[in-house]
Formats: sequence, C-alpha cells, structure tokens
Amino acid sequence: MRDLHLSTKLTPRSLFACPDQYLLLYLYFSTFHLVSNSKKMLLHMLFGLSVAVGLSAAERSLPFDFPFSQTPTRFNIHVDSELVYFAKARAASYRPSYGISDEWTKEGPPAASMAELSTFWSEHYSWSEVEERMNKRDHFSVVIPGAAGYTGDIPIHFVHYRSINDSAIPLLLLHGWSSTHLEWDKIIDPLAQFFHLITPDLPGYGFSPAHTESGMDARTMGAAYDALMKVLGYRTYGVVGTDVGYFVSSWMMSDVPDSIIGHFLDFMFVTPTQDDIDRYSGN
Repeated sequence: MRDLHLSTKLTPRSLFACPDQYLLLYLYFSTFHLVSNSKKMLLHMLFGLSVAVGLSAAERSLPFDFPFSQTPTRFNIHVDSELVYFAKARAASYRPSYGISDEWTKEGPPAASMAELSTFWSEHYSWSEVEERMNKRDHFSVVIPGAAGYTGDIPIHFVHYRSINDSAIPLLLLHGWSSTHLEWDKIIDPLAQFFHLITPDLPGYGFSPAHTESGMDARTMGAAYDALMKVLGYRTYGVVGTDVGYFVSSWMMSDVPDSIIGHFLDFMFVTPTQDDIDRYSGN
C-alpha cells in the first residue's frame, strides 16, 4: 500500500481526463503517516495477517457504535475498550522467529524489525488520539436493503463532506485492500473546493459491518454504492476506484453508466490477447 499524494494542480478536468479486523485495519492505516517506509511494509504484513485470525463468524456483535437505519444517520466513531486492549495484547505477545539476516531480503524482514513493530503497537500507539482525529469528520451509517440480486441488508459506513461550492461535483472514493475510508482523509480538504466527497468503507472493512449472507461481491457493492449516492440526492457523480475498489467502480461503469460522469482508477488487470501472444512469440 502507499500514501496518497495530491498534485496542487488537480482540477475536475484533470481528475476525469470478521469483527476484530475493524480495529486492526484502522490501527494500520491511521498510523501510516507516522512511520518510515520500512515500517509501513511491516505493518502491512503483520496486520494483514491478523485479519485472518479474528473472531469466528458466529460472534457477529459489533465492537463499535453503528446505527442501523435506512436513512443516513450521523454518529461518532467509538470502539469498545475491550477490543483496544485485545489488539494491544496481541501485539505485545508477538514472538519473532529466527532470522537469517539482519537486512531485508526476499525471505522477508529481519527479526529485529518485527520486534520493533510489536513494541510500537503495544507501547506507543494511541487509538484514542486516532479516534479523536477521525471524529473531526462527519460519519454516517445507512442500511441499503439489498442490491443486484443480493437479498440481505447492506449496512454502510461513510464520511460525507459537502463542499461550500454549490456547483461542486459529487465524487465517490472507493478504497482498496486492506484499507478503509481513512486512506482518503488527507485529500478531503484539498478536493473540497471542487467536490462533494463521499468516502465509504467497503463491506467488512473499517466500520461497515461484514455481510451476513453469501453472494456479496464487487458487483453487489457497486449497486449498493449507487443506491447510496441516490439516497444522498446525487443523481450523477464521479467515482474513483483504487486497488480492489477498481473492481467495484468498474462494475458501476458497466451497470449504471448513466449515473457516472467520470471514472478514475489507478489499478487494472490487463490480459494479453492472442495477437499479443503471437507478436511476442515472433520477437
């Protein structure tokens, strides 16, 4: 993953030419700007793996506040202290494996760097400070009653920042894996001159509760986000998709093209055609 850098020349024209995962992912991304590049990679590795060893699917009670309503409802981010203690204990209990090198190699990071990361999370990281910073934005929840053939409810958390410019363009920003809406936080203020900004968490990421029925996929998410934009009163809008958000936004371009006035992405799978393969073989 990477930090986002915004060009000062960006304009609308140039732009368009499982439950314990919640805290762990937020711990990771909210601290991105505080650590060095090597630590960023360590955070990605350690806490990306942590998602896979969370609570069982049967334990679906949310460890944070979330109003379940079919109309957008304002709320503040507040994570249960028990989950914060749990995450810090997980970090503190880490025991580094035997290292074969004191430097980064293709086999992975040195043991000392992993131990340093464990100390950072367990002794120096302050979730309360990050929570306070997040609550400077306006957070909302809404439940979309099914979409694209998915019959279950789709609860969505999102930040909504309306520009003071009445002619601003609505812009939907979709994050990637294993990220959250927070990766867009640094660019909200610079973009607000031109755009009304909506930054949701994908289902199961951040503060959007995970789906409880099978069938949730990128196409379903795209339909849900189009419904969200309509609920907010935006008939047409632009969409940005990064990393796995690209799959969601691409389905939106296919399924609701009349809603999309511009599509920006920084990620794409390109499959060679048979002509490409034949030409390469001839070389």
